[in-house]
Amino acid sequence: LRRLPGTGTDPSLSRLHMISSRRAGPGGGGRRATFCYVKVPRSDRRHAPGEAHPHIAYLVRVHSDLGTFPSERTWYELRFSRIAKLHAELAELHPGLQLPGLPRTRWFANRHPSYVAEICSDLERYFMQLLASWCRQYESYDGFLMLLDAVHHGPPHAARRALFSSLLPAPSL
Repeated sequence: LRRLPGTGTDPSLSRLHMISSRRAGPGGGGRRATFCYVKVPRSDRRHAPGEAHPHIAYLVRVHSDLGTFPSERTWYELRFSRIAKLHAELAELHPGLQLPGLPRTRWFANRHPSYVAEICSDLERYFMQLLASWCRQYESYDGFLMLLDAVHHGPPHAARRALFSSLLPAPSL
């Protein structure tokens, strides 16, 4: 990973910089992706320290002709609650963005394997529609990758939030 000067050892800052500069390539040619798609092939049951019950982490990967994000060997691990929070924030901060419907969840038996498989499929469809809408609005998928990275890593601290904000396109009204 490339490190930004003055970012210390926070790997998430360099990840955001890598996402924003990956398009340029080694020669700085500014090549754009000709295709991009999102896969949610599986989920994992996780138990976070301090939580009474396990949760489901949906494993997400974005593929394009410019590369695989976050990488060929890693995944964005997204909890449904963070996806729902992202959806609400996008509705508030990007009013011109056409948001797809967020998949519905249920309170009981929400960790049953058949239900989790159904949600994986619904989330894949949701992310593909969100990606298409993002690309129509901003003509780039870089900001979309940064959104997934931010959801994966949780609430950004001040330095990451500032870098994240500077890399996102301004919402059009």
